[in-house]
Amino acid sequence: DNSLVGFFVGKILAFLVVQNYVNNVWSKFGLEKLMKSDDGVYLFKFSSKSGMEQVLERGPWMICKSPVILNKWSSSMSLKKERIGFSRALIEVSSESDLKNGVIMAIPHEEGDHIVFIKEVIRVEYEWNPPHYVKCKFFEHSPTTCPNHVKEVAPKASSMATNKTSPMEDHEEGFVEVKNQKKKGKAGSNQHHQIRKGYG
Repeated sequence: DNSLVGFFVGKILAFLVVQNYVNNVWSKFGLEKLMKSDDGVYLFKFSSKSGMEQVLERGPWMICKSPVILNKWSSSMSLKKERIGFSRALIEVSSESDLKNGVIMAIPHEEGDHIVFIKEVIRVEYEWNPPHYVKCKFFEHSPTTCPNHVKEVAPKASSMATNKTSPMEDHEEGFVEVKNQKKKGKAGSNQHHQIRKGYG
């Protein structure tokens, strides 16, 4: 049978909106009939197999900014769809690039006798986002676990000892004895200096 089945991802469109679009855009491919099930699945019947295949090859299609998922009809198929709000895709990404939050797609749109392409941004969500450190270009790395990451260490306080005033002792003769506690030469040898107190 030269038919396609399709359903929309996201919002539900009115039947007349879909009918008006496919009659204007797909009529040149031999679209003959359009039907819709109670579950929201559409059946598009074409006059020839080549016309049906052209619609598939020129996809993906969007109607009122809603993507329509198309598949060839077979007798073993049921006109029921799963309740999904998005399409899953397995993609390969490079560790040297950031993961994108959206992709730009060119959607074919008919204007008069020719087809133009309109840019649409499709939002992307990831079920699993592996740890990724852009600087070292490796997965499973993060700024805290990457061995190549240089950690900043706060400078320590200065360990320089402050000068201490040598103890001073007064003598009855009017001298002041200054004791230098730093050891020089032989152990236990202290130098003593006597300073005469001034009298005014």
